[in-house]
Amino acid sequence: MSILESIMQEADVKPISNVNGRDVYTFADAVKVNNKERAEEILEGKVDFGNRVTREGGLCYARTQCHAVAINPDNYFLNRYRKIKKDEKTTIYEVVTDYRAIKEQSTGRVYTNNIVVEIVENSKTGLKYMGKKTISDQEFINSFKSSLSHEALAKIANVILMAQKGQTEPTGDSLDF
Repeated sequence: MSILESIMQEADVKPISNVNGRDVYTFADAVKVNNKERAEEILEGKVDFGNRVTREGGLCYARTQCHAVAINPDNYFLNRYRKIKKDEKTTIYEVVTDYRAIKEQSTGRVYTNNIVVEIVENSKTGLKYMGKKTISDQEFINSFKSSLSHEALAKIANVILMAQKGQTEPTGDSLDF
C-alpha cells in the first residue's frame, strides 16, 4: 500500500456537526479530510493547478484549496441549560448558547442585562422547538449551572435550525440522561 492510499484510509472521519449544509470537523479531522482530497487528486491525476494561488516567482503555492470547516468543539458546543419538569412525560429545556455570557458567568457579572434563551420540549415523540425568550442576567447567573453534552446540544441545534426553516413537528430524537 502506498503512502497516498494510507492517507486516504486514515481520513475516514465523521463530522461533529453540520452547519448550513457543510460538515464541520475538529482541527485534526479537518487536516485528515484535506489530506485525503489532495491524495485523491494526485492518484487520479486531477490536480487543478489553475485554481491554486502561487507565491511571487511561482516557486510554491500560497495556499491550497480546502473544503473542510474546522472548529474547536468545546467552544462551539459551549452552553448552559436548566431543566423544567412539565409533567411525567415532558420536560422543557431552556438553553443559552451565548459564548460571552457563559464565559463571564463565573465572575457574577455579564456583559448584557438580557440573555436570549432557546426553549425546547423533550417528550416521547421527540424534541420540539417552543420558541425563545429573554431572561435577566441575574437569573442566568443563578439558575443556569449545567451543560449539555456535545451530542445533546447538536440535537437541540438541529431542532432550532429546522424550526427556523418552518418545520415545527417533533424530530423523533430525544435527550436521554
